[in-house]
Amino acid sequence: MRKKIDNNNLLPYFTDDHRDLPADYLKSCEEFFNEEQYKYCNIMGEKHDSIKKEK
Repeated sequence: MRKKIDNNNLLPYFTDDHRDLPADYLKSCEEFFNEEQYKYCNIMGEKHDSIKKEK
């Protein structure tokens, strides 16, 4: 029987074999990482644009 993994816990994503993790857990982790990457790119893009405007 598989153990239930809390979606707020990212440790199993990095420490366990992905074949042993539930598909819905992997999907939620991927969505989280994609969202964080999108936020980071937007923040960096805004900073980059403000630096260009100052020069």
